[in-house]
Amino acid sequence: MPIYEYECKSCNNTFELLQKLSDDATGIKCPKCQSDNTERRYSTFCSSSGSPKASAPSGHSSPGHS
Repeated sequence: MPIYEYECKSCNNTFELLQKLSDDATGIKCPKCQSDNTERRYSTFCSSSGSPKASAPSGHSSPGHS
């Protein structure tokens, strides 16, 4: 189940909610003010491949170092 991010339009609170993909996004209540004037936000996410970063080629030194 994905975690969705919501914003309350009444108090500007941002909160997350674990929901099924098939769950409706309407009628979600804000945990801070209990308003149902909420809207699902579209969040970006980041992932990594787990590969190590490439290091500087050998034979090169950083500036100021010999």
